[in-house]
Amino acid sequence: MPLTITSRSWARETSRFFTRGRSRLLSAIDTALDDYERAVATHGQMSAEAENTLILLNNALFSWSRGRAVRSNGNIKSKRDSKGYVSRLIAEVANTLREIQQARSAGQGMVRNTAQATAKPDAKAMAARSHAVAKDMDTEREYGNDFVRNSQGHWERKIFTQELSSSCTCACACTYASLLDDKALREDVFRDAVNRVLGYNHDFETRGMKLDAIAKALQLLSIDAAFINTSSLADLQGGLRRATASQPVLYAVSWDGGGAHALICTGTAMVVDAHNKVSPGFKVMDPWRTHINPHQFDDGTYWVQDSSAGGWSRGVADPQWGYIVGKRGALK
Repeated sequence: MPLTITSRSWARETSRFFTRGRSRLLSAIDTALDDYERAVATHGQMSAEAENTLILLNNALFSWSRGRAVRSNGNIKSKRDSKGYVSRLIAEVANTLREIQQARSAGQGMVRNTAQATAKPDAKAMAARSHAVAKDMDTEREYGNDFVRNSQGHWERKIFTQELSSSCTCACACTYASLLDDKALREDVFRDAVNRVLGYNHDFETRGMKLDAIAKALQLLSIDAAFINTSSLADLQGGLRRATASQPVLYAVSWDGGGAHALICTGTAMVVDAHNKVSPGFKVMDPWRTHINPHQFDDGTYWVQDSSAGGWSRGVADPQWGYIVGKRGALK
């Protein structure tokens, strides 16, 4: 059955008790419900697009309600649910998802043709799966963004982690936007901007993306970014040494075994190598979740304990990619 709760009635029924703004978790429900209504209007209630957005809505509802007490009548202990409107939406979403999945199991409605049956999942579907497997502790994911509670108990966005094997530039661009302009980009939105800049649909699963195109896509989305072309490691090192948390640098390393990987530098640091030797280096944000304990040394070498490779992987800062920095930083 279709949802009887609309985005308009939802906004009205969940906001009348408050004069302050809506939290990030509640706003995520607003966005997901809007996306679901558009998917149903464009593709139909039993479409894969509707299912994908409904999964996101279900995840958003779970994130908001998680840890909240339940009243004796079954409503969530919150003024937002004093009349049971949130509980009702949770039940409707669960029932509608169940109906769609049952119809798919019966071969009805979900697959309209062979091409659709074999199509790769879209960015929203991947984001939904990522969110669904998020840790329950003090970490959660929304559209690929990692959030962690700070010492005051507030959620802080840490990094956008890549959804495809070769989409590190996309993930870093989304993190870069959050650091520089406090904008939370969805990866599918950024991919669309890249395609508009290039004039064709780029397949991030087969190869990466030059940073000059990434900078243009950020500019298209009104992010204050500039591409800096470099000719030597010394030029790139100079840019990294000027990086700060408010003026991050998006750059790339080339792996010893071939290929490149995008990273973000947010400042200088002293790092410790495997022999407990302390050396100058950089604070690094790596969008590949299989990588832990990254070490970027000032000589350009980058080491990570790579669980996918079963050991250490080594790269080196590569000046051929240049780097991206906020325009204010580029003018220094």
